Amino acid sequence: MIPSDKAYEYIVNTSADFITLISNSYIYEVVNDSYCKVLTKEKEEILGKHVAEIWGYDRFENKIKGHLDKCLSGSDIHYIEEFDFGDSHKYMHVSYYPYKTKGVITHVLVFSHDITKMGEIEAKLINYEYRDPLTGLFNRKSLDIILDMELEKAKRSKQDNLRALF
Repeated sequence: MIPSDKAYEYIVNTSADFITLISNSYIYEVVNDSYCKVLTKEKEEILGKHVAEIWGYDRFENKIKGHLDKCLSGSDIHYIEEFDFGDSHKYMHVSYYPYKTKGVITHVLVFSHDITKMGEIEAKLINYEYRDPLTGLFNRKSLDIILDMELEKAKRSKQDNLRALF
C-alpha cells in the first residue's frame, strides 16, 4: 500500500530537521512545522514567498542563491554554516538535493539539521583534551600545536624575530 499525501505530510512535519522545497524561481512551495517554528512564522507567511523575502536580499544573493543555482544544475550540495534564528544562534548541516518533475530539475529540496549541540560537545572534548581540568592551563598534548602555530607566526613575521620557549 502506498502512503497517502497526508502520511507524507505527517512524516515531514514530525521531523525535527528543517525541510523546505524551493522552486527554480526561488519560491517556497513546501515548509515543515520545524522550519516555521524556528523562524517564528506561520506557514502562510513563508509559502509562496521568495527566499530573499525570508532571509533578506544580501544573505540570499551572497550565501543562498549560489547553492540553489548549483543544485538546480544537478549537484547535491552539503555544507555547515552558522545561522541566526531569532534570538538563537545555531550551527546547521545543510543539504540541497535536486528535485525532478518528469525528468527535469524543477525544485531544490533542502534539509537543515541542527548540529549546535554536537559542536558544543566537541568543543568541550577538545577543551578537556588540551587543558588541565583543575587549572585550565594548556597541557602537554597542546605543546606541539602551540609550538607549530608559533613557528608559523615566526616564519611570516618580518619584524618580530624573537621567540622564547619555557
